[in-house]
Amino acid sequence: MCLFTYPNRLYALLFLFFSINAYSASIDSRLDYQGWGSGEAHDTERRISSWVARGAEEAFIVNTINTTNGLFGEGTDSWVYKLAKRGDELTMQADEALAKGDKKKASNMYKSASAHYGVARYPFLHSPSSAVAYEKHNKVYYQFLTLSKINFELVRVPLEGKQIIGNLYKPNDYRPKKRYPLVVISGGIDTWKNELWPTVAAMLAQNFLVFAMDMPGTGESEWKIDANSERIYKAAVEYLKHRPDVDSDKMAVFLRSFAGHFAVKLALTYPDIKAAVNVAGPITFGDGELWPLPEFMLRTVGAGFGIPQTEFDVLERGTEILSEQVSSLSLRAQGLMKETKGQAHLLTINGTKDQLVPTDEIFALSLSGVKQELWLYPDDGHCAGKNAKYYLPKSATWLKNIFSLPQSTHQE
Repeated sequence: MCLFTYPNRLYALLFLFFSINAYSASIDSRLDYQGWGSGEAHDTERRISSWVARGAEEAFIVNTINTTNGLFGEGTDSWVYKLAKRGDELTMQADEALAKGDKKKASNMYKSASAHYGVARYPFLHSPSSAVAYEKHNKVYYQFLTLSKINFELVRVPLEGKQIIGNLYKPNDYRPKKRYPLVVISGGIDTWKNELWPTVAAMLAQNFLVFAMDMPGTGESEWKIDANSERIYKAAVEYLKHRPDVDSDKMAVFLRSFAGHFAVKLALTYPDIKAAVNVAGPITFGDGELWPLPEFMLRTVGAGFGIPQTEFDVLERGTEILSEQVSSLSLRAQGLMKETKGQAHLLTINGTKDQLVPTDEIFALSLSGVKQELWLYPDDGHCAGKNAKYYLPKSATWLKNIFSLPQSTHQE
C-alpha cells in the first residue's frame, strides 16, 4: 500500500498540476460484459470486492455478470432476479440452520443473503423487483445483527412530520451510564445504511457509538436531495446528542461518496461537529456544468433528486435537468469555499483515479483556504475501494486522536 497525504495548499497545487485523472480501466478477464454499457461495466467491476466484503459470493456475482446484459431490466434473465433468487436460497439455508439450533451458521447465511439482496437492488430502486429485493435485504440484515449479538438500537428521529430511520450501534463494553463519542455515518447515492458494516465495525473497534442512516434520496429516507440536505444529518445529531450515553463534545460524521459533500458542509457550518471524514464527496458539482457521467449514474443521481426516470430517456434532457438541480449544492455558489474560523477537523479520502468525482474537486477546497487533511491512494478509484480495509481502521484512529485533543484546538 502506498498513500499520499497532503496537509496544505502547496502540495495540493503540485498534485493537481501533475496528476489529474489519466485513467483507463482494465476489465477482469473472467468478466464478459456483453450488452453492458461501459460505465456500468467499470462501476460493477470496481464494486465486486466491497460486495464480497459484505458477504456476497464472488463466483456468483461473476457468473451473473457473464449471463446478464446490465443492471436494469426484469425477468428471469435479469441481474435483479438472479441475485435476489440467490438471496432467497441463502435465506432458506439460514432458516434451516436456525431451526436446527446452529445460530452461528444462520447468522453467516443471513449476512450473505442480505449482501445478495443488496446487490440485487443496486444501484437504486428502479423496478418493482428491486424494491422487493431491498425489503428482503433489510429484513435479513436485522436477523444477522440479532443472531450475531451485535448491540444495536433502531432509532427513529422525528423531523418535519417524517422520521429519520437509523441504526445506533454500541461497542462491546457498552454501559448505559457511560458517555461515548458519536460518529454518524452514511453511504452515498447507491450504498445504503445496512451496507456499511465494515465502516461500523472499524468505528466500534475504537469504542464509538455509531449511528448509520441513509443519505436523503436513498434507502428508507423520506426526503429527496436538495441544497439544504445537511439539515437531515444535523437533526440526527441534535436528537442523539441529548442521549445520556452520548458525549456531545465528541461528535463526528463519516460520510462517503455523494454524502461526503455534506460532511464538508457540516465541517464548515455546524459547530457541534468536531471532526468530519469526507470519502470522495463532490464539492462544486461543476458549478452548473456537470462533468460527464455514465447514463446509469445520471439515472441513479436523478432518482435521488426525485427526477422521473423518463426524463433520462432523452439523455441530454435528463442531464440538463440534473445539472440544474445539483448546481444549487455547489459550496462555491453557497459562499462556503473559504477559510472559516471554528471549522471542524476535516479529513478527505479518495483514490487518485476517481472516474465519478474529479480529483480536482478535492483540491479546489484546499486552494480556496479550507483546511483539510488528504489521504489519496494512487491507482485507486472512487472512494478508494481497494484500500478501504486500510483506511477504515486508520480513519477511526484518526477520529479517536482528534477527540483526545484539548477542546480549544477545535476552535481555531
